[in-house]
Amino acid sequence: MLSTCMIGGMMPITTSAQESVSGNTIQTEDTAISAVQALIDALPDADSITEDSAEEVTAQLDAIDEAKAELTDEELAQLDLTRYDAAAAKMMALMGMEGAGEATFAAEEPSFGGGTGTQEEPWLITSQGDLIALAEFLNSGKAEEFDAGNNGIGNCHGYYFKQTADIDLTGVAWEPIGYSGSYYFAGNYDGYGHSITNAVSIGKVDPDGYATAGIFGWIAFGSVENLHVKNANFVATGQNEYSYVGGIAGVCYGSSIKNCSVVDSSLESKRNNNNNCAGSIVGYSTGGTFERCAAENNQVRTMA
Repeated sequence: MLSTCMIGGMMPITTSAQESVSGNTIQTEDTAISAVQALIDALPDADSITEDSAEEVTAQLDAIDEAKAELTDEELAQLDLTRYDAAAAKMMALMGMEGAGEATFAAEEPSFGGGTGTQEEPWLITSQGDLIALAEFLNSGKAEEFDAGNNGIGNCHGYYFKQTADIDLTGVAWEPIGYSGSYYFAGNYDGYGHSITNAVSIGKVDPDGYATAGIFGWIAFGSVENLHVKNANFVATGQNEYSYVGGIAGVCYGSSIKNCSVVDSSLESKRNNNNNCAGSIVGYSTGGTFERCAAENNQVRTMA
């Protein structure tokens, strides 16, 4: 079970930009790009998106993400994403992701096990202490100003992390990395094939009552890959709002998760007066993409 509340979890499909039948080209790069652009252009103006239309717009964004996954990087560069970005930002705002669309600037850099946060020299997560420091960096709000592309997303958007060793969280009262629509992980985390074991968490509740538990709480516009979670015990209880629990992440919003696994873990989502979501990989996803992930021998529980 990857998730009990999966919306828009697409598996990218590699296709050729051109196909021929009896020598006749049936799809060209231009038409493929145009088709995706037409989906983007069909999005409503961001100012007109409301909670009533949020479900429909989410479906549109999911369809666009699925179509974009079939394009090459060169083709993607030809798209005008203005309406897409505006709609996604409005959806973020409706989900309580404060600060969407606001410009952010570089601040004092954190100290991990090494590196500078670039793709060439990622920040190194070398130990239990480094992993805890990453969670504290996100959850304290200090990462809000970290946006490598100055795109207004913040929270380490465009920054890179590399785990260099297996990490055992025995004895740690774990709080997820990013836990709300304001403090979410937007960076790129590469576990490099290493594991995180024996994590125990009762989740973290945001000021609105939403609760999350996982190695990551919220991932938005970021990525996690090559990470393996073992023997985790995660529980979250929403306070009159949703609760989200997943071995990798509670919430995956517009992000990618690749080559990850969760095994021998217990994942439980509770509520006192609202819905809840739990899954082995993630609890809830919209606009997320998943590749080569596995779940084995997990106990997943939700309250109806």
